[in-house]
Amino acid sequence: MNRPALEAELAAIVEQAFRGGRMPGLSVAVSVNGRRSAANFGTLAVGSGVPMTPTARFQIGCITKVLTCMVAMQLAHQGRIDLDGAIVDYLPDLAAIPSGRDIRVRHLGTHTSGYRGLNPSSPEHGYFYSWEKFADFLRGTPQIFPPGSVFNYEHTECVILGEVIRQVSGSSCAALTRDLIIEPLQLAVGSIERDGGQPEARVADHSLDRGTGQFKPVRAVPYCSFWASSLSAMTASTMDLVMIGEVLGGLRSVPGICRQAIDDVVRQAVELPRSAGGPEREISPRSFGFGCAQYADGIFGHNGSARGQTCGLRFSPRHGVVVAVALNCWDPYARDSLLDSVLGALIPDAAAESDVPRIGLNLHPDELQGTYAGCVQGVEIVVTRSGDGLLCAITGLGGGGHRLNIEMTIDAAGELRARFPIKHLSAGFFREESTGAPAMLVGLNAFKKVS
Repeated sequence: MNRPALEAELAAIVEQAFRGGRMPGLSVAVSVNGRRSAANFGTLAVGSGVPMTPTARFQIGCITKVLTCMVAMQLAHQGRIDLDGAIVDYLPDLAAIPSGRDIRVRHLGTHTSGYRGLNPSSPEHGYFYSWEKFADFLRGTPQIFPPGSVFNYEHTECVILGEVIRQVSGSSCAALTRDLIIEPLQLAVGSIERDGGQPEARVADHSLDRGTGQFKPVRAVPYCSFWASSLSAMTASTMDLVMIGEVLGGLRSVPGICRQAIDDVVRQAVELPRSAGGPEREISPRSFGFGCAQYADGIFGHNGSARGQTCGLRFSPRHGVVVAVALNCWDPYARDSLLDSVLGALIPDAAAESDVPRIGLNLHPDELQGTYAGCVQGVEIVVTRSGDGLLCAITGLGGGGHRLNIEMTIDAAGELRARFPIKHLSAGFFREESTGAPAMLVGLNAFKKVS
């Protein structure tokens, strides 16, 4: 596809997504074998009149973890970090953690540490936290799964990884990210705080007013410095994200990070159980590497979300394609649908996602009944039979006594379907290998049957 045809098709896809949705603005950038194009619609903020542009900067959220893992893997290839080393070998102040010698550096990047972590949406943890408080927390938090056995997306694992980086290098992870990635790529990144004085570049957060059905701007509040290696205050344009994707996909290099380190970030290490949800669910990864997920065959990347924004990065090394999308509202389904549409146009044989997983022939619906505890503080799931299906009652989400019910049906072939009151969620069952007990994945968080 020549460049004018690519830009015309990209603009048509993005305009259709914008006209068919309710988002205030969106930005898309692509790279095909190093040739970049962009399309943007809407405004930076409702009521601002400032149009969305290719240089508008969004909060990268969890994509920070990809950058942290790139830095860590480079240090590993320099022999300064042993991926199979225990975390207490680098962080002696964690020596009192019961599983401190069993949790390896490798487990941090693959989200397989298995401990019960923190909820960053809690103001206490998100905005007023410190490494000292976290070290105390880890000494008493339960180990839910054996390290290295089960995927659970725990944000503090990259906080620990960032501390390992600081100990071995003498520099913060943020400083090394700047020196090894941002400056060599000449990325025009900003931050939530600094962008406040640049209304032409700063993309506003938005929340949906349920009464009017309209989006309204909300204040962006960065996480405290404790989270810098996992959920940083960094902002970047979709074109900046595409350049990071070019490095991950092998389309370009940066002098400070060797190719083998990048390949090891992308190489998949742990498979995720398939999950089911409604027609507007967030697409879950199929597997996960050291900081980088695989979403479909040969399609890798990561997502980032903030209070009222979301972005996604996808790349295919085999096809030389990179796609970055960003919305100035939080709508995972709209983000994922747009990513799929653009990838489908650029890679005609791109594998489609299946919405109907099987629970597995070794799990019977009656066996799934019981109480599940997991790696999210205060959350409990009770699964009971309901007619021919299952009822999963989740309590503790968001704190308090609010209860969320998931209705599931399982047909004779073992295919699982689910109905959620929250459209973006999904859930699935699997068997924990270490104990043989049934377990659940709700979103990207794992839960083990305890009774």
